[in-house]
Order: sequence, then structure tokens, then C-alpha cells
Amino acid sequence: MATMSTSGIEDLMREFTRKEQNVDGAAKKALTAGAEIIRDGFAEAVPKRTGRLSKSMEATAPTADYGGYVSTIGPAGTQHGQRNGLIGGVLEYGRSNMAPRPWFFNTLADKQDSAEEAMAKTFVKEMGIDT
Repeated sequence: MATMSTSGIEDLMREFTRKEQNVDGAAKKALTAGAEIIRDGFAEAVPKRTGRLSKSMEATAPTADYGGYVSTIGPAGTQHGQRNGLIGGVLEYGRSNMAPRPWFFNTLADKQDSAEEAMAKTFVKEMGIDT
């Protein structure tokens, strides 16, 4: 009768378990890296008169949502009793007496690749994956 033996399986299983435990932390750090690029792009691209709207851009810490993580990026706070998000929307779409000054969707399109690259690099680094 033939016998078979294996070695190293236990070490491999421990490594898989360690990486599995690190996924959530790595995902949050990766999302933060991408969100910072988008946030900085928004701050740079938004039309500036006083600079307050630009300074109000923030990216929230990642939170669990719909089986993944979400970070909200955009203008926060108020000025002169109006939410900065509303002011940014009026600038993006205009109104009857003001032409649109698009900044939001243009920035998303411009910064998407660099944000995705930063997220991928951060995730790979945090997971300790050799490339």
C-alpha cells in the first residue's frame, strides 16, 4: 500500500488566515488613499471666489456599507446659512441666471485612474503581496 505525506500545508493555511484577517484594514487604507486623491482634485477644480468651498472638501473615514466600504467625498459644512454641497451643485449645474461651471464630474473622470492606481498600490502593500 502506498503512503503520501505533505509538508508546508499548515504554514500555508496560517498565511491564508493572516491575510484574510488583514483584508478589512487593507481595504480601508486603500479606499482612504483613493479618496484623498479625489478630495484634493475637487479642492483644486471647484470654482473659487472666496476659497471657502475649496477648503471645505473632505473625505470621510471608510465605513462598512452594502458588503464593502464607502467613503463620502465632497464639500462639507455651511457658509452664509447654505450647505456647501448645495453651493457646489449650483456651480456644477448653474441656474437660470448663472451658467454652469462644471467641476465635479470632470474631476471624477480626470482623477479616476490615479485614484484606482493609488488604491491598488496601497492594498497590495498592506496585504504584503509580492508583485
